[in-house]
Amino acid sequence: MTLTEAAVQSQEDTGSAPSRHSRPASDKGNESNSHSFQRRGIRFWLILTALGVSGLLVALEATMVSTALPSIIDELDGAELYVWVVMAFFLTS
Repeated sequence: MTLTEAAVQSQEDTGSAPSRHSRPASDKGNESNSHSFQRRGIRFWLILTALGVSGLLVALEATMVSTALPSIIDELDGAELYVWVVMAFFLTS
């Protein structure tokens, strides 16, 4: 008896049809674990909040400085150095 004939015989004995999407018996226990919801701890949410707040503060600072930059350039009497002052600010922040 060949391997294929043995598989057909075993299917006839159990009365089940072959399935294209069936998994081996060893994987069926892991199926519930692969789709389970993983809770995130307080540490994750604190880090996420800290990143969000720091991003907001950086954006706020850039807005305030870019608004005040023309006045700063006038005080320094360096209208031709405007680009250099802007680049220096963004590189150091």
